[in-house]
Amino acid sequence: SDPYLTTIDLISKCTVELLIDYKKKALKETFNSPVDREKAMKTYYMSHPKIPRIGTRKIFQWFFYELQPFKDWFEQLENWGITIPAQPEEIKLKTSQKDNLKRLRESNILYTVLGQRIVFFAIARFILRVKAEYRIPELLDSISKSISKMYSAGFLDRNAPHWKNVIVQPNEKLTMITTGSGSDKCIELFRMIFLNTSDGVQDLIRRAKEEVDNQVDWSMGDIANWRKEFFVELPESHLIEENEIDEEEIYVEADDTTNKNVPGDNFQDYLTESEEDEEYGEILDEFEEDEEIDE
Repeated sequence: SDPYLTTIDLISKCTVELLIDYKKKALKETFNSPVDREKAMKTYYMSHPKIPRIGTRKIFQWFFYELQPFKDWFEQLENWGITIPAQPEEIKLKTSQKDNLKRLRESNILYTVLGQRIVFFAIARFILRVKAEYRIPELLDSISKSISKMYSAGFLDRNAPHWKNVIVQPNEKLTMITTGSGSDKCIELFRMIFLNTSDGVQDLIRRAKEEVDNQVDWSMGDIANWRKEFFVELPESHLIEENEIDEEEIYVEADDTTNKNVPGDNFQDYLTESEEDEEYGEILDEFEEDEEIDE
């Protein structure tokens, strides 16, 4: 029932997701001089080696301040007279304000840290998978339209049947499920919807029922309808000059071992080619081992 939307820990994980291909150069590098730090900030934060026309910073600003339903979160805070001071100053809220915040947070998966992680990761993998000429600011606008449609249609509602037994417990409180592989399956689901691809859908449903819960309410027909309704319409492409971006590398999810990122017919002309599956898997496995040790 507090007014803070997200956590520093989540933002850290989202940063890792965007920069996982640059673990040694950005995530694990020690910058001993102001010059080195400034160079790294320009390269990996103000910009991004694979998304130079958008940049890491812009993606965070867009996601948390411009995307629905986050805009509604801030509007509701204003309506309820809640002002958020700089931390660590304590916030004193009335009982009615706390109750309103609790109801609001329980209304939508994107008002939870788990839901934010799922959608951010899916968006990051989508952006890094389409060809470089589509990685432009207009692509964020297209994704916004898709998320807004999901929001308006109730697809992101916490009580929607397709989240139960996957990331939401089917109890009265609709408690979020933070263990298991349900969130990973949801990331795959969102990515398939954004791409409007049917490749791997049947296998995703099978694995969700076997590895998560056999009561998962996903079907081929449901996912086909979600793809048709919520897919991201790619903007008009901007050709990239040869010296504007490095040679493209494919972004591959380490947990998708059965479908080597074969794009669907609708998007086969818009996706990068898979060239470094094995190398990326090794990088991600190494990073996850480090995370387990840290925890």
